[in-house]
Amino acid sequence: MAPDLVDLVLRAAGGLVDHVLCAIRDDNADVELQVVDHGDHVQILAPGMLRVNAATLTWHAGRPFGTAELRSMIVFCRGTLDLGDDRMTVISESRRTMSRERFSLRS
Repeated sequence: MAPDLVDLVLRAAGGLVDHVLCAIRDDNADVELQVVDHGDHVQILAPGMLRVNAATLTWHAGRPFGTAELRSMIVFCRGTLDLGDDRMTVISESRRTMSRERFSLRS
């Protein structure tokens, strides 16, 4: 797998995975996502970074749906997972390294 790809695998049980995928697509409209359906799991691959906001999740689910509930669906993650109350971000190792280098240059 390319070092700049992030990989998120979600449990498909419970019928919410389609709503989560729609929210992820909306919040990453500028990114070419690869979605692979493995039946009971769905794999989402993205170059560099993947993000989703709780407001977008709630809108698609039609009910309150936060990042804690999303976290319970995550089976696997390749990249650095940053999970806040209102958003989730997965950043690739190469993008994270570039960010650290830019920060170090500014210091």
